Amino acid sequence: MTSNELLYVKTIADEHSITKAAKKLHVSQPSLTQAVRRIEDELGAVLFTRTSAGTYLTATGRRYYEMAEEILNIYMGFLQDLQDSRMDIRGVLSVGASWYISTYFLTEAITSYCREYPLVDVRLTEKNTSELSEIFKQGELDLIFTHRCPFERDTLPKSLIRRSITREHLYLVAPAALELSRHAVMQPSGTKPLLDLDFIRHIPVVRFREVQRIRQLVDYALDRAQVNPPTLLYTYGFQNALELAAASDAVTFLPERFLNGPAAAGYPVEIFDVDRSLNLYWDICLCYRSQESFPPAMQRFLDLLEQTPIT
Repeated sequence: MTSNELLYVKTIADEHSITKAAKKLHVSQPSLTQAVRRIEDELGAVLFTRTSAGTYLTATGRRYYEMAEEILNIYMGFLQDLQDSRMDIRGVLSVGASWYISTYFLTEAITSYCREYPLVDVRLTEKNTSELSEIFKQGELDLIFTHRCPFERDTLPKSLIRRSITREHLYLVAPAALELSRHAVMQPSGTKPLLDLDFIRHIPVVRFREVQRIRQLVDYALDRAQVNPPTLLYTYGFQNALELAAASDAVTFLPERFLNGPAAAGYPVEIFDVDRSLNLYWDICLCYRSQESFPPAMQRFLDLLEQTPIT
């Protein structure tokens, strides 16, 4: 028994005609007739008596009609309550994230949220982690998504909550012409060959700006490996770093999600994993203020993240 079947029987009974009911329901008359026969076969009972004056309910049909009307009223009431609860959610939700996190991790979540709660004014601020943290401290953002590197100490005050959403590793990217794969080792459980960073000791690196988390993380890992390769140049964008590495005899380091995306496809490069003990990863974290109860718009966003985890 489905809501459509209940509605079919109710509409035929109200119209006293399968033809009129089919037109009202926007279905073909043969389809509606077959649906009624299927229902009657499942019940083992006849629901309608067909006469020259019209189509009328049998005694069993009357009982089915009353049941259908009751269930449909409950169901429609539920749908209306659900719609009303969504339409009651209003206000402003200010979200901060780096361009990378918003593009590669939040697009689906924010799109789903905006679709479910159209009356909430979602404002997305895209800055680097340091800038977002400052804006957040000034109270201008409700929550922020940031990168947290393994070398950072947890100094959050008790008034703030930080949740780790997912972990992402960075990989070494080298032009295929360097043929570094000769020195790499395939890992039984890894998707990328493992390369000892000692093999890039004398190879130039395309580095990022000092204010960027990715630069700080890569420097941290190189220090742990006791490798200090020369610098080819500095850039800010991931795409620039990839293109420069592919077109020169230099290497760079880029995050996994970017390298798996369409923006990185087609370049003549090799991608390598590095020793995991170097901790070349960052955690994507959600940070917000602790409080007894959150505004409805923010609570629903937090609920959505719980229901559809970001990976």
